[in-house]
Amino acid sequence: MSFLLTDFSSLRRGPLWTIALQASVDACADAGGGTVHVPPGEYLTGSIELRSNVTVEIEEGAVLRGSPDLAEYPAVPFAHNEFGEIRSLFWAIGQRNIRLKGAGEIDFNHPAFMEMDRPDLRDKDAKNLPLYSEGQIAEMTVIAKARPTQPVFFHDCERLVVEDLMLRQSPCWTLTFSACRDVKVRGITVKNHLNVPNCDGVHVSASREVLITGCVFHCADDCVAVTGITDWDRPSENIVISQCTMVSRSAAVRIGHLASKVRNVVCSDLVISDGNRGLLVCAGEGGWVRNCRATNLIMHTRLFAGFWWGKGEPLAIMAAGSGTIESVAVAHVRGETEGGIVIAGKEGSIRDVSLEDWSLRLSAGGNRPLLGGWIDLQPAECVPLEKGRIPWLYADGVRLLRIRDVRAVLDGSDADLYSLDPVIRNCEMATL
Repeated sequence: MSFLLTDFSSLRRGPLWTIALQASVDACADAGGGTVHVPPGEYLTGSIELRSNVTVEIEEGAVLRGSPDLAEYPAVPFAHNEFGEIRSLFWAIGQRNIRLKGAGEIDFNHPAFMEMDRPDLRDKDAKNLPLYSEGQIAEMTVIAKARPTQPVFFHDCERLVVEDLMLRQSPCWTLTFSACRDVKVRGITVKNHLNVPNCDGVHVSASREVLITGCVFHCADDCVAVTGITDWDRPSENIVISQCTMVSRSAAVRIGHLASKVRNVVCSDLVISDGNRGLLVCAGEGGWVRNCRATNLIMHTRLFAGFWWGKGEPLAIMAAGSGTIESVAVAHVRGETEGGIVIAGKEGSIRDVSLEDWSLRLSAGGNRPLLGGWIDLQPAECVPLEKGRIPWLYADGVRLLRIRDVRAVLDGSDADLYSLDPVIRNCEMATL
């Protein structure tokens, strides 16, 4: 069955199409499934519950724009471990066979939920404010007001497809899959503001059998995150991320976080530009990551001013507390970076790491004199870095570290002021 949104226009309330769009989705679901077509035009809407066997096709020239009024986003019946009560523009719980697709656009309207002219000054940022240039202040996150924290949220759903859409101006995690199965994200563009905090592109949490391919991401937070934040006990597993271009002020790809359990992740053919970190693999108290492979990566990373985690590392692998990481291989990497590779564990909490065929061109960058004085291990305690050092590799507490054909050179007008010598501590079977 096919349903046209404008056939429900009599249910529009002033500028809001919320009731009309929800009625079209419900009519489609009650008829056994089909497609709701959103024709060219602009449609302001509040929260919509998606239902099984329904495809929402946003046609070329159509824009679904989120309401600027938080009251139009009633709380979703789900308790989030990070955000608590959550509010969404589109959501579904316990549903199956849902598609969001089309050549049109979803605009989440972040300016309504941010103080865009107020930088978020914390810790060293607040103390160093008189030392910052206008350019450095412009790199910082801004202040978030009360906002929809999960703009598109699926929990306990299966057979989901999101494809071809433009997703813009998210005020927080853009597209979240929590405890979902059989998920495909193909050919989408996520274009978020690079100063908006927490605006992940795709966040996979406690989910399995997920394919993310052929996408374009511009996100202040992680472009793709694979964690267990919504269910610490359920692993995220069997994830493929491929053929994407990524810009991020956090990590282009994050695998693991705090107590998350993650296994069987493959990343390939990624281009990461103007980013903070390339690939981040991490585990905290009670968490673990196992069996990750990344290959054919091209990346440009640099150190940004502001409350960002990371210092321009192409790769960071970090285990804290009782967290463990095992069997990670990263090969065939070409990068221009302002930070080196960081692998930091404790007493063998990181095991079996392989680096093969890397070519890195490192430079100090303009932010290093003020902001580059430590190895960034947040949320764990950071390690002071001796002045004049940009180690191409910092490794501590790794059991079985294999390094083959890794080349690093220092570039830039101030190259003679820095040393690239690696820092290797408490590592077993490290070969250079």
